[in-house]
Formats: sequence, C-alpha cells, structure tokens
Amino acid sequence: MARSQPCFLAPEHNAMIEGSKQGRQAFVDHILMQQDPGYTEVLKNNKKVLTQKRALLKQEPYKAYLDHALVWHQQNHALTEIIRRQRKHFLVQTESIFAQTYQEVSQKNSVLQISYVQNNDHAPLGEALLRQEYYAKRVLYGAQRDDLDIQLEARPTQKHASQGEKATILLSMKWAELLILQKHDKAPIFLLDDIGTTLDQTRRQQLFVKLQNMSCQTLISTCDPYIQQEIVTQQPNIKNFTYSPDQKHWQSLA
Repeated sequence: MARSQPCFLAPEHNAMIEGSKQGRQAFVDHILMQQDPGYTEVLKNNKKVLTQKRALLKQEPYKAYLDHALVWHQQNHALTEIIRRQRKHFLVQTESIFAQTYQEVSQKNSVLQISYVQNNDHAPLGEALLRQEYYAKRVLYGAQRDDLDIQLEARPTQKHASQGEKATILLSMKWAELLILQKHDKAPIFLLDDIGTTLDQTRRQQLFVKLQNMSCQTLISTCDPYIQQEIVTQQPNIKNFTYSPDQKHWQSLA
C-alpha cells in the first residue's frame, strides 16, 4: 500500500513568503519529491557535490584545488540542469492552480504569479568560474542559488504585499500544494502545526470550511483552548488529543 503524502503548514513557513530563498526552494522540492522519488536522489547527489566543492575551496594552493574541482563542477552542472528543468516545468504546469487558490482564499480577482529565477544564467563555466569561486571561497553556480519570484498584481510580494496579503498567499500556496498532492495520492495527510501562530482567525475559518470538502486526514495542533474550541465547532467528527504532565489520552469531542 502506498504511503500517504504529507503536506505541512507550520509557523516557520511564514518565512517562505518574505524570508530566504531556501524556504521557497524547499516548497517546490517537497512536492516534486512526493511525485517523483528519483528527484529525491538528484537532490541528495547535488548536496554531496556541493559539500565536496566547498571542502575543496579551502585547499591551497590553487593548482591543487583546480585539479579536483573541475570534475565536481561538471557533476554540479549536470545535476543543476535536471533540478532547474524539473522546478520550471512544475511551476508552468501549476500556474493556474496557484492563481485560482489565491482568488478563492482572498475572495478577490487579484492575480498571483510564481516564476522561477536563475541567479546565474550568464555565469562563465569551466576554469573561469572555478577561479572566481576559489578567490570568493564560495560556490557561485548551481540551483541552490535560484529563487522563486512571487508577485501579486505584478508587484513583488516581499516589498509590496501587506502582512494580511502575505498570510493569504501562504495559505493559498499550501492549499494548492494539498490539491496537487491529492491528484497524485487520493489520501494525503495535512499537518497543521501550532495553527494559532500560523494563521489568524479569518484564515483558519476559511481553511476549516475547505477541509470539510476534502478527502484527507488532517492533524491540527494548538496550545490555545479558544482555538481548540473553534476547531471543534468548525470541524465535526474531530478527535481531540490532550496532553498533561502525568497522562496522555485521546478523547472524542464529536
């Protein structure tokens, strides 16, 4: 029996909209790994290559570095091409899904666009690049340097979106992720960690309404008793897990 696909929404995902590029890369890579196990191996191999390149950058003299780094750079280039191709194809294929989920969540006709940005399209290859990396003491080429450009109404969200709009974008992207995984796996698992910190009341209620029409198992955690009651009210047939220092137990509040 196939393992159910997980979809996570946690407080740290707030940084996906306005934080570093690593969070946005991880968002796309997580979905791709669920759809294609081979992609996981590509990422793993690329991580090993980058580790080797970074270790070589500490070597002296330059000649010793160059003798070994070219082979690793060639592998990095080949793996980078695969990663970029997969990420770009995914974003093209799912463009309409992200746009639609944002409009559903925001209840507006605003256009959300997510595109792929290569950070080094015109970087020199071969020894010229290796020389630059050696003196910079860091890897200057690869998919690890790329980013997602998230725009709302053709304006970069990091600079121009309000906090409410950013929260809506996050929820719509995660909702789109769940829909994509549902097409691949009929019974994905939706994990909502510390939901009171992740989403405000308006967006929580929007999510609970949507979840009632989804055929997925949802696990929700919160430390706020008011939010707990809100969840029980919005989500019938819920199983409530409570914790105390001396005991743990399941209790049905349906």
